[in-house]
Amino acid sequence: MAKRKNKKIIVKRNRLKGNTATVNRKYKDTVFRMLFSDRKNLLSLYNAINETSYTDAAQLEIVTLENAIYMGMKNDLAFIINTNLFLYEHQSTYNPNMPLRDLFYISSEYQKMVDWKSLYTSTRLRIPTPNFIVFYNGTEKKEDKWVDYLSESYENMSGEPNLELKVITLNINVGHNKKLMEECQTLREYAQYVAKVRRYSEEMELNTAVERAVSESIQEGILKEFLQKNRAHRDCTGRVMLCPQSDSLSITACIPASAGRERHPAVRIPLIGIRKVTPILKLQITYWNREYG
Repeated sequence: MAKRKNKKIIVKRNRLKGNTATVNRKYKDTVFRMLFSDRKNLLSLYNAINETSYTDAAQLEIVTLENAIYMGMKNDLAFIINTNLFLYEHQSTYNPNMPLRDLFYISSEYQKMVDWKSLYTSTRLRIPTPNFIVFYNGTEKKEDKWVDYLSESYENMSGEPNLELKVITLNINVGHNKKLMEECQTLREYAQYVAKVRRYSEEMELNTAVERAVSESIQEGILKEFLQKNRAHRDCTGRVMLCPQSDSLSITACIPASAGRERHPAVRIPLIGIRKVTPILKLQITYWNREYG
């Protein structure tokens, strides 16, 4: 039986090799979402962008699309405050299609808010005013800020567009938008952490670069509490844990030595795109605990 179990583990490791590019592309998005899913951090970011001074995070109504049926859409962060609806997206590469994506997102948001029957009444419905912001930390574009319009995607357009949507993109790399960074400590420290990962990943494997950046950031007080809470670790009891990683959301399985078994190193299973524990995921965790715990 032990040999058969060992083969299963080897197969799982081999399968992980094909996921490396996905993890590389997603680790910054994951950290950004995790940081600003915290209402206090999100309110600080909102205040910094809008030059406001709200103090009660309970005023934020979170309406993020987690798993819309239509097109399986998910957006990073969406919230309502003071009758305004804000859609925040994080991008590691420049995407000129963000206005079109945001059109789909905002349509889904409004569908959740409106009773379909009321659309056919003589009373004008009131909906929150939409605002679209992208936080960019890629390397292709160097500007501090730019605007993309939905109408730029129209073919053969003449005159004023009958449907428009404007997306503001803010460059959040170190050295850009200094006033914004000064006003929002969490965003500033996130940019510093990403800069460390980027620098070290030029010299070593991404996983090693992330771990070095995490350790160094904690020592320097950069996102210290967040990174200490969420960094990768092994469970000495040998049971499987669901823990948010700095580079992805993962299950870390540490299979302990016991009678008749060879000790195996931790097996990390990336769960890119999974934002909550589903019944199937619980079943997978239960299986690992029963087999190897």
